[in-house]
Amino acid sequence: MFKRIIVLLLCLFSVQAFCQSELEGIKKEVKNLQGTLAVGNYWDYIYTSDQQNNGEGTVLHDPKVDVLNLYRVTLMIDRFGYPTMAAYNYPINMVPWLVWTHCPATALKQYTFPIILKGKELGQLPEGFFPNYFVGGFLLNAYGQDMEFDQSFGEGTASIIATALQHFEKTAGKIDSQKVAAKATAYLVESQLSIQKELGQWRMVQLDNTTYFKIVQLQNNNWYLSIKGEHTEPVLHRVLPDLKRMQFKPSEGFGLFYFEITGAKLQLCNAQGKVIKTSL
Repeated sequence: MFKRIIVLLLCLFSVQAFCQSELEGIKKEVKNLQGTLAVGNYWDYIYTSDQQNNGEGTVLHDPKVDVLNLYRVTLMIDRFGYPTMAAYNYPINMVPWLVWTHCPATALKQYTFPIILKGKELGQLPEGFFPNYFVGGFLLNAYGQDMEFDQSFGEGTASIIATALQHFEKTAGKIDSQKVAAKATAYLVESQLSIQKELGQWRMVQLDNTTYFKIVQLQNNNWYLSIKGEHTEPVLHRVLPDLKRMQFKPSEGFGLFYFEITGAKLQLCNAQGKVIKTSL
């Protein structure tokens, strides 16, 4: 048992050190950029990296690339400002919101949502995308449910998207690159951990799409919700467990919903305890 703990700690420290080294290298890259041409070229580099990992025809998708690219975006905006069509050629003005959308790490997406708010303020977001595409995408990522088109989650000003947007606006502040680095490192380390306990597997069908759920405990003894779409890799989300009630509240998502295991079923409940969705 003691040897297993030592091996686990060494593995964690090794992965963490490697991630921190990569982040430090990115920080130096951005710091060394000089002149408009170099800055524009680096934005182009981020865009190319994003599209190679997420664009049409992508065969091997690496979530790590998306996490590192979001870190790059936060550093670039902090040092050089949000890229606009007035300052750079297309598609550079798209890079911040594209990269934010593709990042799988919910904690990172929630913390860096000011990127989307800034894009809205500067008129750099696609017409008609705000707020549903971005807030709805975040909620889909966090809870595994499409809350933009499913009327179970309300409509218009009474929708859960409107509620989540209010939370985003209330908590928006200046993005601290050190906090982004810490959240990125945490996600990348967690993605390397093995499952030591699993409470079950479930699936929910919504709008003809099937989403697969697991609740697992990883080697670090923390509990996670695994969400996998029909055509996407599973994504882990930290949850706070109440094992007596078998309730699991995602760490991100503003506490709007929680999951509960009832018999053989997994249920998605709103903050008031109302069951919104039940697994098959």
